[in-house]
Amino acid sequence: MTPVVYTCEKCFQPFERAPKPGGFRFCSHHCANQHAYKVGRGELLPFAEIGARIGYMAKRLEVTPRTIREALIRHSLFRLWYSRRYKKCASPMVGPSSATIASNVATSPSAESVPLLAGPTNCGD
Repeated sequence: MTPVVYTCEKCFQPFERAPKPGGFRFCSHHCANQHAYKVGRGELLPFAEIGARIGYMAKRLEVTPRTIREALIRHSLFRLWYSRRYKKCASPMVGPSSATIASNVATSPSAESVPLLAGPTNCGD
């Protein structure tokens, strides 16, 4: 087959490749990976601060959940999002005293012999 000349969408340099039905958009993997990102840090920061679900962010920003996850990692927001999304306690109403109250209610000998696994929480206390 005779090669076809394409023009790279990133660097605008002509390059030759064997023809294919859809053609080629980029001359190399390097140019293909330099595309503009769909979601910016400013758009993600409010969602990361409240620990919103990835599916919710994806719908609001009209992208896929994978794009959201990759953008959180790329913009160094994943750790912030993760810490807000998965808090140590079940709800804002639960405090460090809830485990003590639960252990005082236990009446069976087998329940009293189990060590208390709940420790201090990071729920604003």
